[in-house]
Amino acid sequence: MKKLHPRQLDGRHKEHWSQSLRHSLREGLRVETSRLDVKVMLHDKLRSSLQESFDSSDRDRTKDIFKIHPRSNISEEDIRNVYQNFLGNIPGADPEDAGDRLVLFFRLASVFVSSGMSTIENEEYLRSVCSVLQLPPLSRLTLGLKEITAQFGLGPVINIQCSSFAADFDELSLLSRTQQLAKAIISERRDRGDADGDFPEDESFVDDDASTIAEQPSMRPIRVYLEVLDDLEYAHAADSYGWLLHMIAIYAASSIGPIALYGGNFDSVVVATITSVFTTLEMFVIQHYFPNMCSWIVPICSFTTGLLSPILWQGLTDYFDSAQCMANSTIGVLFVHFPGSSLVYGAHEVFLGSYYNGAARLVKGIVSALVIALFYTLGWQFWGQDWWINWWDDNADVYAALQVNHTVVRDAFEVIGPVASLPPSRSCPFSNQLPWYYGSVILFAPLNLAVLVLLNIRLRDLAGVFIASQTLYASKS
Repeated sequence: MKKLHPRQLDGRHKEHWSQSLRHSLREGLRVETSRLDVKVMLHDKLRSSLQESFDSSDRDRTKDIFKIHPRSNISEEDIRNVYQNFLGNIPGADPEDAGDRLVLFFRLASVFVSSGMSTIENEEYLRSVCSVLQLPPLSRLTLGLKEITAQFGLGPVINIQCSSFAADFDELSLLSRTQQLAKAIISERRDRGDADGDFPEDESFVDDDASTIAEQPSMRPIRVYLEVLDDLEYAHAADSYGWLLHMIAIYAASSIGPIALYGGNFDSVVVATITSVFTTLEMFVIQHYFPNMCSWIVPICSFTTGLLSPILWQGLTDYFDSAQCMANSTIGVLFVHFPGSSLVYGAHEVFLGSYYNGAARLVKGIVSALVIALFYTLGWQFWGQDWWINWWDDNADVYAALQVNHTVVRDAFEVIGPVASLPPSRSCPFSNQLPWYYGSVILFAPLNLAVLVLLNIRLRDLAGVFIASQTLYASKS
């Protein structure tokens, strides 16, 4: 075998590295623009299943790639094995078809739970799907924040963990299309008298041309729905944007948050853009190289923000007319980690009667907020200790001359003891902010776009959501 010259080897390594880099950049800048119309996908899958002849290997879904959930160790075959002695209890279905029905139920449930769907709505969908698929009655269905526990009749109890990484964001486009698929299953199979009649009608999914393919949509093989769900859950379809676009969106949202949401000024943007470099890199490194530590992303990023905010703020006093009491706007760097959705969903579920899950979401949201505040304050102590004593505003004499409710303003800032080392928590008693439309209209637009990317809302679905959120926030201001 001929040995290559070291220079030739070096050239091959460089070419391989260059190809890997180009591939990584293409993947990082990927934007999914495919239509993913559920009605069309069902039509095409059924047509192909009727035109092609499938042998037993084509119908084999026992491979490792067929997981109940992408991050679950449970496969479709595991579900079939657990229920193999129970499949004969499903009327009108051979064991293979009965297994597909059970798998379809758990696949839908796992997507709903992991994508952040409300527990109440999730249970309504699943019970209706269970009815139209003619599965045995659900004797137990418990949906947690990241897990599913279900039992059909007196069959075995199945528990599936659908936990996602702590730093992941809800995949709203995947959730929306999976809901459309569930509605299609219910609408198409209601004609057979399988539905319980409690689910709202959705005639938009009834295929008028189905008679040219089969007698009626209700006769579609269950495997067709599973194949459509495969396509919806495919990595490029579920994650609508590449990893680099996600990192850019996180950086943009963290940089603009302080001025767009928390009444900061241009000095807040400078502090945020510098701090966000470190917090974004921390998220990237942990997600890609230490995935088992993803639960530490929020504490670490909160600590870094608190660590850098006071020293950067003091360093900018020579360039900006920085008000000491406005340093609290730097907390906006962390707003992508704030538990607003957990608190809203928690209150929503408690109101609808799901007290356990609602309480769990509320507790999760409150604890998350406490963790952010704790680590932000711990980081602040390095360069922000005795913040109100050792570093006094250059404009303190001017503030002292102002009167607010017959109280000298300067007295509001003269604090001693441990409170002097805490981050600013009170709004400034004077106006030093930009006009409202800077943050609520001009700068909120890129922030809004970045958040929609983080929520994995596909480009085709983005326009309406963007306009609605932009209008609502501007009107609120």
